Amino acid sequence: MIHLKVLAAVLIWGAAFVFTKIALAEISPVTLVTLRCFIASIFLLVIAGKKLKIRSIKPREWLNLAALSIVGICIQQTLQGYALMHTSANHGGWLITSAPIMVAFFLFLSGERIRKMQTAGLILGFAGSMTVLVSRQDYSTIMGMNTGDIVFLMSSFTWAVYVIMASKLLKGWGQLRVIALCMAFSFCIMAVFCLGTGSMHEINNLSSKGILSVCYLGFLSSGLGYLFWNSGVDVLGPSVTASFLYAEPFSAAAAGMLVLGEKLNFTAVAGGIVIMFGLYMVNKSAGKRISVCEPV
Repeated sequence: MIHLKVLAAVLIWGAAFVFTKIALAEISPVTLVTLRCFIASIFLLVIAGKKLKIRSIKPREWLNLAALSIVGICIQQTLQGYALMHTSANHGGWLITSAPIMVAFFLFLSGERIRKMQTAGLILGFAGSMTVLVSRQDYSTIMGMNTGDIVFLMSSFTWAVYVIMASKLLKGWGQLRVIALCMAFSFCIMAVFCLGTGSMHEINNLSSKGILSVCYLGFLSSGLGYLFWNSGVDVLGPSVTASFLYAEPFSAAAAGMLVLGEKLNFTAVAGGIVIMFGLYMVNKSAGKRISVCEPV
């Protein structure tokens, strides 16, 4: 049963790219992130319950939570939303696999020892990302590279920063506790920004399809998906759980074709497979897989 839960989380995250594109046809990325955080924070705070340990949180830890919320959710999800307005869901699925590789790269920059196979994996990951970037799409480009794909890689960068920050600033905290509080923080931050810019009125633009998409992203992707993933990490361990992430780009590609009618680009698929092979080499050489929740 736990294996099915983890697989369900990954498949939910893969399909999230499609529902994000549907919602963004009616509202802006800022409004979408605000609504998504609102739904997810309520769900996760209720589930976490006493595990939140609010009274034991020190002032500096509150600041750390705020910083993590801004980097890992507010900026990251807004960038990802903007990216999906200018690229396809299947491209997003391939590029998102570069996030764990970026985590490994940051660990290397921080002084962690890196083996030859890890180095080769990092190079392959970079090469795969560049291959996806130059594959043709019917979107605007910058020097032959898709604008949305470039921004998507930037969102993977911010997620890698978030993962490193979380491991250092809130060491020993449970993943559920961190993500629940960060979601709540992010909603407060995004709500203020949304009200300040006057974009909250966009909610009136949502059709029934848009509302369902927002609910999917808030409840299933940012809520239930994280809950299932955390259960997998607790029971199976980070190594086994992380291996399920290789199914996510295929879920995104399948959902993109079935729901949005997207066509697979051979070059993008080849680049995505190279990225995943590079990630496999990095993880195998390290002796343990990089365990992070997906940034969706």
